[in-house]
Amino acid sequence: EEQGIIKHGVWLDRLRKRITESREVTVFLSSPFQGLLLERAGLVERKGPSLVALCESKGVRLHFVDLRWGITSTMSDNFLTVKTCLDAIRGSDIFVGFYGQRYGASVLDGKSANWLQPSLELCYEDFPWLKDHAPLADVLVSVEGNTTTKTCTQKSVTHLEFECGYNDEHAGSDGSEDPAGPVVGFAFFRGQQFDDYHMRKDEKEAWKYQAENLESRQCLAQLRRDTRMWAERGRGACFEYGTPEDFVEEATKQLHDVLQ
Repeated sequence: EEQGIIKHGVWLDRLRKRITESREVTVFLSSPFQGLLLERAGLVERKGPSLVALCESKGVRLHFVDLRWGITSTMSDNFLTVKTCLDAIRGSDIFVGFYGQRYGASVLDGKSANWLQPSLELCYEDFPWLKDHAPLADVLVSVEGNTTTKTCTQKSVTHLEFECGYNDEHAGSDGSEDPAGPVVGFAFFRGQQFDDYHMRKDEKEAWKYQAENLESRQCLAQLRRDTRMWAERGRGACFEYGTPEDFVEEATKQLHDVLQ
């Protein structure tokens, strides 16, 4: 099921103008890693070469930003994970986001607050909309051996990537006709049947296919609703899909149509 299409030619015109001038196009992939590795591998490693070849035939270089290998231990130790992701989105042209039932790292999961809250603080100067981005939570974090209360958004890293890459209200603007960041976006949400099957199949791996808790499930449901609304503004499309293979085929088709 598709909701919303890239219906305003101005978006595609802007993308093509950017590509014509730079002779490059960058696609950012956004998702929680665990539970969605088949989608990433299928698109980048199996279908990616044909898309690269398509672009090369037009004298354009295609780059996929897949941060499975992009976050180093040094970045993590210096709380640069979120900023690295958002900076990469701001430097991309096309956003492709995809989700199963797992929400991903957030202060709601009971284990990420100590690294995520300071990671968010480092983003506030370049991404000021993050500072008071509702819904907010008061979280206990350890600072130089002392426990203190900090306030930050409840949203997961991937949710914030969707906000940065798909929601044009947060688009960077330097007063130009083509502000930095993705011009078009595609969002894909996997149906629950696939995740339910894998939850039952392997109890040890079940955590990869389910929301961390009720609050996380509610945030993901809100993201689904918001993404459909953003799609209907005309700069992207929102899809439901059944299996990783369904995602790979549809994402490849959409990228092919935009890049050809």
